[in-house]
Amino acid sequence: MIRNLPKGRIQQAAARIWALVQEPSERCYPLIQDEADIARTLYWAREEETGHARSYWSGGAMKGVCCFHAEPARAYAQIIALYAWDDAQAATDAMLNSVDAACPGYTVDIGLTGENQRLESALKERGYRIVDDCINLRCALPLKLDCVNDFELTLLESADEKFEDYAPLHDAWFPKLYWSAECLRQYPGKWVVITAGSNGKTAGALLLVWGPNLAEIYGLHASDEAMSKALITAALTRASRAGKECQEMLFMADAVDETNVHAALSCGFLPIGRYVGWRKQPEERTL
Repeated sequence: MIRNLPKGRIQQAAARIWALVQEPSERCYPLIQDEADIARTLYWAREEETGHARSYWSGGAMKGVCCFHAEPARAYAQIIALYAWDDAQAATDAMLNSVDAACPGYTVDIGLTGENQRLESALKERGYRIVDDCINLRCALPLKLDCVNDFELTLLESADEKFEDYAPLHDAWFPKLYWSAECLRQYPGKWVVITAGSNGKTAGALLLVWGPNLAEIYGLHASDEAMSKALITAALTRASRAGKECQEMLFMADAVDETNVHAALSCGFLPIGRYVGWRKQPEERTL
């Protein structure tokens, strides 16, 4: 049976989930830092207008939790927590059914660690397909780097005239990105775009999105490794400035994108695992 997660059971659920994710094969994204971290996610999903927090119950006991973020206007949903500590198959099936019922005709995304084969099998059976296979790269902040480059770097932070000139390139370079140019227009202050070029012509860009104590590189397009390194260095410098309070930068780099991976590693990023992004499109749903 599926129920909205009771507020009084959040701490219990957080403790069970934290114990569960000590095994890499049970993890999904975003990765959990500690028990308090997952408790915050559960509270957020219960209270936020776009959030949903569901729990699976059997025999009078709670055996799993699923949280997701849904945007009806865009027919889009993202599963941000899917964990079952007992009756895993039945719990997972019931919770995924709950997402389908709440989000008919939606595109649904979820990220898993490369080791999570149980959820991988469940998603395949429901028509999910891999859309991202990335190396999880992280860099501690603040970080001081020498900003030496031969490129014209420009900072964009709002949908002004310079941004509108850049917008067509953004959507061409990052066609499947959630943070499309239109999405960026709707969320000023949540992001920074750094462009790079020469002789007045833009040839590359990096999209940085701000999160709680975190800055994430969501998109990176560069003509070569030198430009990639210049953009990453500029992003690290921006995130390290006084008052930003970012503790870490995250970059989910495409596993086959050797140019950007090498550039990130040379800037101080470290690989900590593999991220596999799964997506279910509306036309692939089983009636």
